[in-house]
Amino acid sequence: MSSQFRATTPDDAEAITKLMRHVFNMPAGHPMLARDQMHWKYWRDIPEWSGSRSFVSERDGAMVAHGAVVPLTCIWGGQRLRMVNLIDWAARKQFAGAGITLLKRIGQMVDGIFVAGGTDATRSILPALGFKIIGNASRFMRPARLFARLPDAVHSQIGAARFARNVLFAAIRGPSGRLAEGWQARRITPTELDPQVLSGPCVSSDMARFERTPSAIAYLLDCPAAPGELFLVERRGLPAGYFVLSIAAKQCRIAECSVNSDDPADWQALFQLAFQRAKEHSQVGELAAVANRVVEIDAFKHSGFRKFGEVPLQSWLRRGSPPPSVRYQLADGDAVFLHEGI
Repeated sequence: MSSQFRATTPDDAEAITKLMRHVFNMPAGHPMLARDQMHWKYWRDIPEWSGSRSFVSERDGAMVAHGAVVPLTCIWGGQRLRMVNLIDWAARKQFAGAGITLLKRIGQMVDGIFVAGGTDATRSILPALGFKIIGNASRFMRPARLFARLPDAVHSQIGAARFARNVLFAAIRGPSGRLAEGWQARRITPTELDPQVLSGPCVSSDMARFERTPSAIAYLLDCPAAPGELFLVERRGLPAGYFVLSIAAKQCRIAECSVNSDDPADWQALFQLAFQRAKEHSQVGELAAVANRVVEIDAFKHSGFRKFGEVPLQSWLRRGSPPPSVRYQLADGDAVFLHEGI
């Protein structure tokens, strides 16, 4: 029997939960399956997307595949491309083709799809579906409180590994950087952001970027699983940039950030300010972030952060070839709120 593709409603929450738990072996009570988190991800009204952002394929009335989207506006070559990052993509093994069909149906709704990371199986499937590899982003970490992770180390192997990693990173001597005089970070609301600050850094001609808006930042700050805080970065009293911190359990993350400058010292100042603000949360064990621009990568390395891996990036456009690269931040997908850590 042919499958039926449709958008979901809050009435589908239980069926989606069952599918996600079955495919990803998620325990009962997982934060990503909490009803308020699901409503925020899938059904909360946002200006960037009309209607539900969650879709399923069904056969004989049974849900066999699911996928949700994070709406993105890609600025590249004078174009504004309507794109999405596909998240919570799951299909029952006996109906694996249903997941691919669902992805293709979502692709018909937009100009393109962007994928950051993903399982080994996902990354191997996508090139066969026309996705192009557009580089990698580097993961960075800076320990904030070593013993914040100690209880986790006692109860799980993953927790022990994270505790050991933070101890190692803290022990490695390297440039920690000092905040230059005249810089400060002040917590604000999205409506207080100056449009010039929000416009983002100037990227190279072969690198696309995703548009930032006050409404998208306001939505991000309200994430139930990883609530956020927005800070205006000022240099000698004048706006110079901003950053958003998202707090997912014991890991704080730079969800997105910008400095209207390509001076590495200015980016180092932003990262130092973000670390100071992250440490204000007593439960936070570390500050995590990603970067794939040289100036940002170098600034992280000179601000006390340690690189600990990479995130492969892939993209597909319905018409034409995707940009060779795109500036990637955690807010461009679900890595910003996942409790497993980045």
